[in-house]
Amino acid sequence: MKAKKGDPQVEDGHVDIANEIAEALARTQLSGYESRYLWVLWRKTYGWHKKEDVISNSQFVEATGLKKWHISRTEKRLIQRKIVAKIGNKLSFNKHYKDWEVAENGNSEKLPKLPKSATELPKKATIVAENGGHKRKKKLYKRKHTCEVAKIGNLHVSHIFNFWKKQMNHPKAILTADRKAKILARLKDYSPHDCLLAILGCRHTRWNMGENPGGKKYNQIDLIFRNGEKMETFRDTGETVRREQKQNRPLRPVEIKRQREEEAARKKAEWQKQLNKWEASSLEKLQKEVAMMRGFSKKIPVPEDLLRIIQEKEFQGVKNEQ
Repeated sequence: MKAKKGDPQVEDGHVDIANEIAEALARTQLSGYESRYLWVLWRKTYGWHKKEDVISNSQFVEATGLKKWHISRTEKRLIQRKIVAKIGNKLSFNKHYKDWEVAENGNSEKLPKLPKSATELPKKATIVAENGGHKRKKKLYKRKHTCEVAKIGNLHVSHIFNFWKKQMNHPKAILTADRKAKILARLKDYSPHDCLLAILGCRHTRWNMGENPGGKKYNQIDLIFRNGEKMETFRDTGETVRREQKQNRPLRPVEIKRQREEEAARKKAEWQKQLNKWEASSLEKLQKEVAMMRGFSKKIPVPEDLLRIIQEKEFQGVKNEQ
């Protein structure tokens, strides 16, 4: 591997990513592991002007610094989401972003929504300061004062803790100072939604819920939010659970209608492609194709569009002869 100079230049090599893909990725929720995995994949493929390549887990480990089992789990997850494709031993990035399975809200097991007051600051606040006996008013717009931040943080902690109580069946649990500190520590780097997903992931991990040789449950707040790596592991599991629940639920009428429209549009495009192919073919070739259709099965009628194209070509041939 080349020694890093700390002064990168485009001439030394670069990764080309289409703007449309960059915009699609900006709308796609990815975990930290998934983002790091994708960057290595792009570096090993697009960085060498290749669409696919054989990349071992050891190369991902060396490039990201992650453990091998994290790489394997992340790769499996990206393949399930159809963001990465694996044929044999070759890995490739799926640029067809409409095929990706994105993490969306609205699954069967919904996470609680935080109140509006917990996510928005007041648009305008007025403070009064005394200066030499004279009062002066000063307007502050959308400034995060210490009291406001503390209030919002407490609301987040309260909702996260109540969700944990419900999921782990601890109705009499109390929000102690150490539990609050653990949640606040994670909220510095992660969103409240990520914290809720981590609790959901722990809830659906059999080992943590008591299915282990000792029969002991490992679902405490201190364990779930011990550090960022632990929380990300549970969060990824929670996202997988929600995606599976969404796939298993019955389709809504709007989704059924959308599927039918997409299927009709696909068939229309395929038929238009076939028409273009017939129009580009010669008259003799089309006549042979009609003869084969009639000889193969009398039950299958020859398409009217094909007969129309043949008639137009015959008419055009006669006109050219005249």
